[in-house]
Amino acid sequence: MNARIFIIALSAGLTLSFFSTGIAWAEVQEAVLLDTPRKSIQARADVLGMAEKEVIQVTYIFSNDDAGLVNAAFLRHAALEGKKVYLLIDHFAAGHGRPDPGVLAELMEAGVKVGFFHAPSLRRPLQYLRRLHDKLLIVDSKHIVTGDKNIANEYFGISERAWQGMDLYVQSPEVASSARNYVLDIFESDHVTAPDVSQVTLRERRDASHQLDTAWDWASHQEVFADKFVWYRQGKVPIDFAKFLHFDANELHSKSRKANQVLKLLSSADRSLDIVTPYFVPPKQFKAAL
Repeated sequence: MNARIFIIALSAGLTLSFFSTGIAWAEVQEAVLLDTPRKSIQARADVLGMAEKEVIQVTYIFSNDDAGLVNAAFLRHAALEGKKVYLLIDHFAAGHGRPDPGVLAELMEAGVKVGFFHAPSLRRPLQYLRRLHDKLLIVDSKHIVTGDKNIANEYFGISERAWQGMDLYVQSPEVASSARNYVLDIFESDHVTAPDVSQVTLRERRDASHQLDTAWDWASHQEVFADKFVWYRQGKVPIDFAKFLHFDANELHSKSRKANQVLKLLSSADRSLDIVTPYFVPPKQFKAAL
């Protein structure tokens, strides 16, 4: 039996593993490879549009550019419609004026629960060295989009400095629920603090509201969002089962149960093994398995 294994390493702390045969974990209804910026943009718009109850987004970078404003406009629109919306951003990347404080204030006013991961702390100064590089979009504990995309122009092909990468859409209640629980556990921990928007002026709020309204109007009439679900019809991949795995970086360098799970996954390949990651610095035991 031919086992195809897909491992997408999102950060030192998070791995999402997919495979078509071998170890029967959670069942996958659909899986779609988003291998172009156009597909990634359209998929996000469509998945956000499918939301009925809840939207969860996690990112390292959330820029105050076209991609960031349009994404923020979608989140704001979902919150104004009464859906629960969570946005988790790494504080280090957010500390460079991204996203705009006025935009954050407007999102929070609309009902979006915004959190910064590992803001500076006098009690735990070393925690600032541990960053959050996860990139996740989870909708209604059913749909998940994950991959390499920060929320910035260069990740979606609308910048002179465009990054090469891909995303994966998976429809699986078990996988999406596992990812949801992971994110909400972080949100409810003392690793996350809410942004301080108390110094944002009324004028800055109005300017941000106008920017978000303009971005929503633009997205609602833009041709890039007109080919609804074309990515869904074109990019399906034969993935029958999946498992969401989250790691502390140290666990990969130990003989932990999770590390053994990944080693077992690597050894289950029959003919080929595909690993997609921006950073490839595997521990010795993983090098040996490869």
